[in-house]
Amino acid sequence: MALLVGVAVLACNSDSTQPLGPPDHLVKSGGDQQTWYFNNPLPRPYSVTVLDANNRPVPGVSVAWSPLLGTDGSFSSNPSTTNSSGVAATVHTLGTATIYVVNVIVTGVPTTQFATHALAPGTAVGVSVTNDAFTPRDTAVQTGGTVTWTWNSGTTQHNVTYIGGPTPLPRNSPTQSASGPTFSTTFTTVGKYTYHCTIHPTTMSGSVTVVH
Repeated sequence: MALLVGVAVLACNSDSTQPLGPPDHLVKSGGDQQTWYFNNPLPRPYSVTVLDANNRPVPGVSVAWSPLLGTDGSFSSNPSTTNSSGVAATVHTLGTATIYVVNVIVTGVPTTQFATHALAPGTAVGVSVTNDAFTPRDTAVQTGGTVTWTWNSGTTQHNVTYIGGPTPLPRNSPTQSASGPTFSTTFTTVGKYTYHCTIHPTTMSGSVTVVH
């Protein structure tokens, strides 16, 4: 019995000290299948993990990002190099194509792909103010575009109060109720603005992302 235990311990120690093998395969770890806007960087980077044949991450590996469809974009780094966790990432800035497919290339390893869909940001976006929520909760608009909130709240009062974003923050709405009143903001600075209703801050919040 003691001999068997000793052999098992030796085997475990041998496995733990076994040198990493060469890159064997890729696993996508984030950023696939996004939908975003022409001429803007994606909100989430493409990210892959490079693994050896025993599924251990391999650091220091060069990872190339090669457009297959939609060649008018750019990458924040290309090639990228895997970090100590075997992860390589890049931010894809889109151009004017509607579909992007990017091959991820590591020498000697089967490729994988990321796909992205692009569209034009809105210039006039509507949000409904109800007794429960802002709908849609999160919106996006092009610089110079306008978001208009329309109250559909009966006798319950609500407001639109900005709590974050590029400064100076836009003007807040008045507190109002009923159905039909509106409030609009025209955005001229790129960034993400967050807001809530100060009367119901834990249940009513939203955001506007302003893009180029």
